[in-house]
Amino acid sequence: MLLPTIFANALIQQVPLIRQKAIRADIESQKALLGTALFTELKNKAVKRYYQVDAQNKVEAVINSIPNPGEPEAAEMFAKAESTLGAAKRHLGDELHDKYRVTLDDMKPEYIGLIASGGVTPSRLRRFYAPYKSQ
Repeated sequence: MLLPTIFANALIQQVPLIRQKAIRADIESQKALLGTALFTELKNKAVKRYYQVDAQNKVEAVINSIPNPGEPEAAEMFAKAESTLGAAKRHLGDELHDKYRVTLDDMKPEYIGLIASGGVTPSRLRRFYAPYKSQ
């Protein structure tokens, strides 16, 4: 059957969220043709892929919104990027999470220096780190 292959290939490709929703709708419209087991498998993959693309978009957006070190709110935005990455870990998977973690780790010395120099107090950052302190 060619239809499951088409859906499986569509789920692997890098496509925007709107297209991910359309793929899921296409899968749901073909439920009777696919059968319960194949439908469930493809739908679960579509949902997982949707959440992965959504998490990836959120992490990239927050990383790209971090201002240059020394600008107002720079350290807070960096902390927000770290917390967003932590929250998105389960949807990103290990490989993507590690990629973003390396990016933030490379940037960290510049932004942590702001805290040490008195530009930002750790108590102002605590609200971003508190949910992930136990992890």
